[in-house]
Amino acid sequence: MKKIKNILKMHITKREITLILIFMMVILLFLSGYSIGKTVYKTTIAANAQIAEPVIVVENNPAIDINNENSNGIYTFKVKDFDGDKITQSDLKYYIEIISKEAKNIDFKLYQDDEEIQLINNKTNDMFFSKDTKAEHNYRLEIHCKNQANIGNIIDNIQIKVHSEQTKI
Repeated sequence: MKKIKNILKMHITKREITLILIFMMVILLFLSGYSIGKTVYKTTIAANAQIAEPVIVVENNPAIDINNENSNGIYTFKVKDFDGDKITQSDLKYYIEIISKEAKNIDFKLYQDDEEIQLINNKTNDMFFSKDTKAEHNYRLEIHCKNQANIGNIIDNIQIKVHSEQTKI
């Protein structure tokens, strides 16, 4: 009992009290299981899914014959969202672009099933295919050459491109 009284009679400074409290708090944190440090978690997610497979096919007829006697030509082609039994599994949008190095000397008119499609800078607006449904769009491109001097070279430089992308859900 005398020892406890002696301890109580000792003069303890505020700094020593602060250090003792901090030390006791640190020990309490270690004993309670809490940590001040960061932890990193790694989560692995497994999925059993397949990526949707888009299908777009362009079929065309043989080359057209435009010569000095015949300055007009008709080119027909089809854009389909299936290939045999394989159907596109995602909704698709596409547009058609007509590329010609001699655009000044050629006029283009594009028709889908006898309805004229407006061409802006030789491009169409977006057209759509919906998934899981077979669809076929038939097109007719009428080409008229204004200048008949280099018709052979002009026709060799015409390309028709179909640009497609999957639509967002």
